[in-house]
Amino acid sequence: MGGDKKMLVFDDMENFEKIKVYDAGIDIKNTASIYEALVQYRLGDMYSPKVIQTEALEMAAKEFLDSILQNREPLTSGKDGLDVVKILEVSDLSLQNKGQLYDINSRVMV
Repeated sequence: MGGDKKMLVFDDMENFEKIKVYDAGIDIKNTASIYEALVQYRLGDMYSPKVIQTEALEMAAKEFLDSILQNREPLTSGKDGLDVVKILEVSDLSLQNKGQLYDINSRVMV
């Protein structure tokens, strides 16, 4: 993820340094169309904040169990899970078609 002041890289496959924050950014030179903009990258120093190593599925299961025991709605719903699946499916479709943009709900090219 890049911004005008910092850039963040997340790699869940890394055992250490899962998150890297670069003293870098992007400059957009043409704002006429965000998809056709000329982007220039700047690189700089990097640091990696400490991340507590936990399994995502373990945390999700614990939150679900806690919501039952505390008689409350879970932090994430079935709709949230469906949204994630839609994003992953459309991302895969886009990758198969060389970055073509798709509408998440209809899976139709934009």
